[in-house]
Amino acid sequence: MVVSSLTFSNGVKVPIVGLGTDLSKSDSVENLKTALRAALDSGYRHIDTAQVYGTEDAIGDVVAEYIAAGKLTREELFLVTKLPSTHHEPKAVHGVIKQQLKSLQTDYIDLYLIHNPCPVATNADGKVVEAKVGPLDTWRTLEDLYNAKVVRSIGVSNFNQRQIQRILDKGTVPIHNLQIEVHAAFQQHELIAFASGNGITVTAYSPLGSPGKRDANILDHPAVIAIAKKHGKTPGQVCLRLLVQNGIAVIPKSVNPSRIQANIDIFDFELTADDMEELKGLDAGKRLFTMPFCQWHSEFPFHDVREL
Repeated sequence: MVVSSLTFSNGVKVPIVGLGTDLSKSDSVENLKTALRAALDSGYRHIDTAQVYGTEDAIGDVVAEYIAAGKLTREELFLVTKLPSTHHEPKAVHGVIKQQLKSLQTDYIDLYLIHNPCPVATNADGKVVEAKVGPLDTWRTLEDLYNAKVVRSIGVSNFNQRQIQRILDKGTVPIHNLQIEVHAAFQQHELIAFASGNGITVTAYSPLGSPGKRDANILDHPAVIAIAKKHGKTPGQVCLRLLVQNGIAVIPKSVNPSRIQANIDIFDFELTADDMEELKGLDAGKRLFTMPFCQWHSEFPFHDVREL
């Protein structure tokens, strides 16, 4: 299977479909390893993780297993992980990425993201407070990692336009990728256009919305079902194709091998202009993931969320 890719401003290519690995409470590490093997066997080469997901060790084990068996090479893989909000101080950044490299059993990361713009610390009373380091200071540490070739590209996740612009104005290495929530019910046209206009590629997390939530299950929408039936595809494949056809990378998460296969099987059809227009009309403009853990933070990025 040929999987198309996006090209960062530095020439690095990322497969446009990847596997998300943020496990739910019901998922086990062994289920994840089974899912990873199914993904690699299905042609996935882009794997997305983060320290807070608790999946880096399992990914490292499976990747090492496949490389040792001669099934693939490290150069064929695109590994993404993220800087946790508790490790934004320069010394802490270097410490945590050293551990992440060890967990992933690799000597470089293909894409390293600041997971969110809200650095935190624990004070003497054990209370979580804002860390005395700004996103721009953290970005400069990521630039050091990039220049040292510890990471091949760098980016941000869950940043708003103002926060991105601050890095664009003061940074010396451009933002290569922005990872944000995007799906048919929350299409983020303005932010994506801003990113594209500044040479930043976009990766969509939760590209299928939240199928487990009845009021947020875009896969049950009659328009999505009708378009899927017309193309002989599933509603999920239509929703992924919508984003990929708009030049957005997607990282759907699943531990179901058949669904993992279906999620990458989206390169043998194309949505029509009418399909795209109809799906564009499904945008409800309401995000599902509101980061309640940092809504008190001065750098909380989502101005459309009012749960403060």
